[in-house]
Amino acid sequence: MEVFVPRYYKDFKCIAKDCAHSCCIGWQIEIDSKTQEKYANLKGDYADAIRRSLTKKNPPHFKLVKGKRCPHLNNDGLCKIIIDYGEEYLCDICREHPRFYNRTARGLEVGLGISCPTACKLVLTTDGYADFVKTADVDYFEELPPYDCSNALDKIFKIIGDRQTTLSDRIEEIERTFLVSPKEQTDERWKKIINSLEYLNEDHRALFLNYSNLSVCPKNLETFCERAFAYFAYRHLPTAQNPDEFRKTLGFCLFLLRLLISSIINACVTDIDGTVSLAVTISEEIEYSLDNQEQILSAFTKL
Repeated sequence: MEVFVPRYYKDFKCIAKDCAHSCCIGWQIEIDSKTQEKYANLKGDYADAIRRSLTKKNPPHFKLVKGKRCPHLNNDGLCKIIIDYGEEYLCDICREHPRFYNRTARGLEVGLGISCPTACKLVLTTDGYADFVKTADVDYFEELPPYDCSNALDKIFKIIGDRQTTLSDRIEEIERTFLVSPKEQTDERWKKIINSLEYLNEDHRALFLNYSNLSVCPKNLETFCERAFAYFAYRHLPTAQNPDEFRKTLGFCLFLLRLLISSIINACVTDIDGTVSLAVTISEEIEYSLDNQEQILSAFTKL
């Protein structure tokens, strides 16, 4: 199977201890079965500490300590497991984050999730989101996905990338072309849905409740938001299993874009750093919560 990545993918590098928004804080880190077996047989001074840090729940995960920190994150922001044993002893989640994988008709497509601020800034400041590079062939095969959205995704990239028109016009063209829009629900209905979501940080509930279907992106931030939408589309649309799921998932992506624009306006953001911060917040609160995703997707279900 061929493996493809966006052209900007090669420029990503974790900044580890220099990251101000560590992925080792605040997240429940589940341990895959292969890594669990590694830990069970691990020798060395730190092996018992690793085993004691695991819950007995299924699936097992690290028990967070004060400040919701991973128990293996040292005071310098570095991973003790890597220091003592090397990256090959990380669990799948820690080794792969912030990468995601989609099996498509073309092959295996890999991307970078924007809950990571470093990845987010790279995604929002780099053109070429529709330009993919083959990186490898892997000895792996599954049946092709039941639904191929590649032509529709190419069309979406073409529309959203046309900078001869405003971002608002491009969004509306996509909505007309694919017959889906967050405007199918009133602002009041969206606010009820937003209020019902689960939050890692309660302050984000108040931020998201400023949502408006009519929010217009500031001109100087249009390109950043364009790239954010292209990322949402690339990440989520290939997961659709049929035309109806595609429509709902595109609605979900359009909602995330409108939520980002609404948050920019209400937080008075004027630059890339503020835009990245808001995009990271939206990603970690919604993209990384299956329950929150499902609530938003259900708003686009045809009766």
